[in-house]
Amino acid sequence: MPSFISARVRAYAASRLRLGIDVGASGLRLVALAHDRRQGWTVVHCAHAALSARPSTALPDEDSDAHAADAAGALRRLLAALGCGARQAVLALPWARIQLLRLERPAGLSGGALAAHLLAQARARLDYPLDLACTDFDERAVSRPEAADLWLVAARRALLMDRIALAAAAGLDAVAVDGDVFAACRAAERVCRDPQLWTAAAAAASVPVPSVLVDLGWREIRLLPLAEAEWGRSGSQALPGPAWLERLAQAGHCTTDEVAQRIEAGDWRSAESVAGQQVVHDLAAAIAALLAASAVPSGGAVWLSGAAAALPLLPSAVEAATGCRCRVLDPFAGMTVAAQAGLSRVPGASAAYAVACGLALHGTRGA
Repeated sequence: MPSFISARVRAYAASRLRLGIDVGASGLRLVALAHDRRQGWTVVHCAHAALSARPSTALPDEDSDAHAADAAGALRRLLAALGCGARQAVLALPWARIQLLRLERPAGLSGGALAAHLLAQARARLDYPLDLACTDFDERAVSRPEAADLWLVAARRALLMDRIALAAAAGLDAVAVDGDVFAACRAAERVCRDPQLWTAAAAAASVPVPSVLVDLGWREIRLLPLAEAEWGRSGSQALPGPAWLERLAQAGHCTTDEVAQRIEAGDWRSAESVAGQQVVHDLAAAIAALLAASAVPSGGAVWLSGAAAALPLLPSAVEAATGCRCRVLDPFAGMTVAAQAGLSRVPGASAAYAVACGLALHGTRGA
């Protein structure tokens, strides 16, 4: 006899369950959303599976057979816990694997001449041959005569094929592969666009709407402005030394998985220890340096996403170091959370699922 959660998920699957799968350096996170015109979005399921091999750098060797087998096994475990026949998903590609190019669009060019001009720019500026790349851009910007330029997003074709193969190994069809930070921004934009959601998130009418998202990864901090016109200020910064999660694990004499679970459960006390305070201080300093390098003005507001966003004292430390108002992103704000979703109610814990949620929202404009 099927369990209640499996029966419940199968009922949602009939209404085209949307899966977002964040393939991170330390593990995989899965979000399953369902949408109804009357009830809006429902968070059906959230889950995390750790990878057995921890990367020693900000960019793990995702091309290795060992990594592929590890990730495929983790994904199969997540799908087994979901307990439904969902077959389509959107997967993430790491920001460090993506090249973002701003292409000039000369006035008067259109059609084939414009396409040839953009192609020549891309060929000259990509870090690898164009025929080895998969590219994407906003087609609406090409059709708008007033658009002075447009952004081209490129990644090596082999990396995208690896993601498609990962999905296939778990019995899934990858309907899209998106940049992880782009996905997190999509989740943030949904909250910012809705006045009621933003008022609840801000908790104060005087807080400006954040214009920048800072995503805290395993060994890297990534910054992306929410407005496409500001993407030129995007940036990333590797974190020196051991990963922040490893440092907290050493301080608490436990594993990194146990630290992550305690943070999401709201019972991590070492964040207030000397080692924990130093981790928070170092993260805040790195965020401040990245904001300064990206010319983000003091007095504005930023979103924080990623598992580290749930660390106690981090938002206040970032505000003190940057002069910006800081809000931890809740990608599920305004959504109905099913009782069996497996989502922690601890403030800030849902920020770890920002990428996976944004992936599940792919192609919906946040609905």
